[in-house]
Amino acid sequence: MDSGETPPTLADHADPELLAQVHAPLRLLERRLLLALVVYLGLMLATGAFNLLHGGQPQFLIPALLLHFTWLAHMLLAILQRNRVARWRSAGSIDALRALMASMIEERQRAERWTLTAAPVLLAAALQVLAKTVAGASLVALMTPASTTLLALLMAAATLALALRPHGPSGRIQSAAANAISLGVSVAALRLLTMLGRS
Repeated sequence: MDSGETPPTLADHADPELLAQVHAPLRLLERRLLLALVVYLGLMLATGAFNLLHGGQPQFLIPALLLHFTWLAHMLLAILQRNRVARWRSAGSIDALRALMASMIEERQRAERWTLTAAPVLLAAALQVLAKTVAGASLVALMTPASTTLLALLMAAATLALALRPHGPSGRIQSAAANAISLGVSVAALRLLTMLGRS
């Protein structure tokens, strides 16, 4: 039966120290989300401009589009999560914030996992785009058919190995790479969730 009680909001806490402890990391999280949005938007604009210049050539169009849609996915995630944090600020409770942080961390971990899994392919695509941008050259054109086939097999094997790796505790390098992908959003959300668990 509904007791008629409303969940406690942050404003219900009289302790200003607790309020500061919660709002400071929340502001940090919002700044990280804004940074992710701006960075991935900038990357999208860069690959979009690249496609305008070289999009008529498949050897450049395909890798640039692969990067472009990767940036788009991460930018949309940042936008959606910023909107959810903004909605919580208007009428949220501590319990709702705790659930929101847990959900955001899970979403970020999924995005980081598939990005790391696709890292060999994304790296090859980025090298092709950079080679054209910086040196005006196509790496694919410089390779022999045999070396191209070997590279494709190595990328497929590396991607498969990353996809099949067990989802255990992350190593230092993997954690650093995941944090770089999210531009610190995951760490900021985890820090806030840990703090809420102690409140």
